[in-house]
Amino acid sequence: MYNINFSIAIAVKGEDVYFSALYYNALLRMNLRTGRTEYLCSFEKEKKIIGIHLKAFCHKSSVWFMPQYGEYIACYDIDKNKMEYFDFPGKIYDRPCMEKYCLNVQGERIVPKYSDAGWIDKENIYLIPAGTETAVILNLETKKMSNISNIINSENEYFGCGTYYEEKIWMAPYEGNQLVSLDIHTGEISRIDCEQELGIFYGICGYKGKIWFSSRTEEGVLFLDIQKQKYGKMPCRGIDFKPGKETYRGIVNFNDTLWMMPYEAEKIIYLNAEEKCFIEYDRNIEPGWGVMMIVNAEDDSMYAVSDTYNYLICLHKERADYDIYTPAISVSQLYDILNCNYGENALIMLMERYHGAIPEKKIVMEDYISLLMFYSFAGNKQSGIKIQVKSFIGKTGQVCFEYMKKEK
Repeated sequence: MYNINFSIAIAVKGEDVYFSALYYNALLRMNLRTGRTEYLCSFEKEKKIIGIHLKAFCHKSSVWFMPQYGEYIACYDIDKNKMEYFDFPGKIYDRPCMEKYCLNVQGERIVPKYSDAGWIDKENIYLIPAGTETAVILNLETKKMSNISNIINSENEYFGCGTYYEEKIWMAPYEGNQLVSLDIHTGEISRIDCEQELGIFYGICGYKGKIWFSSRTEEGVLFLDIQKQKYGKMPCRGIDFKPGKETYRGIVNFNDTLWMMPYEAEKIIYLNAEEKCFIEYDRNIEPGWGVMMIVNAEDDSMYAVSDTYNYLICLHKERADYDIYTPAISVSQLYDILNCNYGENALIMLMERYHGAIPEKKIVMEDYISLLMFYSFAGNKQSGIKIQVKSFIGKTGQVCFEYMKKEK
């Protein structure tokens, strides 16, 4: 089997997890009960690039995907196995401060479209602008979009994360030192200066009258008291601090408290309301947490993906426990993805991924036999050796045989 990397565009619907692959143009589904992962389709209108999507959301029988480096908002109908695409409103606003956030693919500069997205209510989501001009509110029921202009006020402002709290969308920049709030009813925009650069924060969250930022120093975790319009810090207890580290990446309100996921830290931490400080989540896993990114926080479960170790973790509300899931597809499904992404080069790429001996326990037997036969055939294709199609077992073997037969 072949482990395929999650992007953070992950949506959970019942026992199924739908996700856009990180390194391929591919939509996949993983069952949480059986662990079975299957390739559903490609996003055929998108380019074959890394990080096509930023976030994913389920609504009824559809899964919505928000673009990061992609060109469209995509909606996948589960029942009909059909993809629908939507142009996002506004224009691309490429500016000097975005240089380090862009992709360069064969000489083409690809600008990130949005930097964050999240729920407003059960039907509406917000999108935080990156390379686009405006913030967007998307109604998943009606499929209608509204955009708010004049969010970005300089060529050196670049928003990195956002949250919805008390009828406002709050946006913190990767580049800049102003927290911005947007009233979803009036469109009024407010800016609040901060005494320190906000670019070290990779997430914000509204909780009990405050906007909280996903990082900490020796002094504690930064927050903004909305009513007083003043910043403060909540202390941490018993947590080692390593100077120079960007300690935490994401922050979320789950189980009626705040949780922060590690970036360069080594522990998940949460807010202990009784002691009024942040403490460690007292659990260890192997090989470790890695860089964690929150993808879903429901009433009963919180999901986060480890970008370092490529697994999906589910923390449970009712018990101090977790489950871990790793997506793995068969070699034949990997070939389907490679073929869709790279065409005639897919077979070469498949061989590169499985160069040399393959332990049987790593892949299913039929794929193991198929690939061994293919190696033999590929290495001797000029020698006139005749191999019958029946010698190959499985879909991968059939494809390999037909390809090599044409090349002889």
